[in-house]
Amino acid sequence: MLKRVQKGEKLMPSLNEEAIKKLEQEFVDNAIIHGQCTLNGDYKKGNKAYDKISKVKKKLYSYGEECYVNSLLRILVHDDAAVKQFASGNLLPFEPEIAREVLKELSKLPNLIGFSSEMALREWDKGKLNPIPK
Repeated sequence: MLKRVQKGEKLMPSLNEEAIKKLEQEFVDNAIIHGQCTLNGDYKKGNKAYDKISKVKKKLYSYGEECYVNSLLRILVHDDAAVKQFASGNLLPFEPEIAREVLKELSKLPNLIGFSSEMALREWDKGKLNPIPK
């Protein structure tokens, strides 16, 4: 039986575990690419990877905040520093304690990922960062 949609009601895409896992993997793959490009200066390839991450974030968020946060938490355990940085930076509004701890640890890295992790914390503390997908 079909549910009748009320005027103004937003439709939420059905949760498809396989699709979510695929999106999470796409996030990880592109965060790794972006991190490598950050370190080697390939800004064109890095910008493309960033754009793909932004699209993935929007898609995950379209499944609902809980799905989005759970995906970021699963991604956060990845070994790659760039992946951890992207996941933790986007978790700041939802899981600030966890996100701050990871970003503080990453800020100790002696490279651009460490520096940008430190800057993310500073900008967040100043209220200048809003990583919620729009």
